[in-house]
Amino acid sequence: MTLLREAVEKRKAFLIRRLLKFGLKKNSDGRQFYEISLSELEYLYISECCKKARKEPVEQIY
Repeated sequence: MTLLREAVEKRKAFLIRRLLKFGLKKNSDGRQFYEISLSELEYLYISECCKKARKEPVEQIY
């Protein structure tokens, strides 16, 4: 069980670092990142990645 907990904490730390690099400080409801679950962090991270991808210009292959 401790291996699972350790893996979850490592993933949460990674996601929090990435979200901070995106310029986010808190969740949209005002909670700090360390207060939310792994699944909420994953969802927030994916949402921010999608927002970033939409802003970047698409390269033409032709």
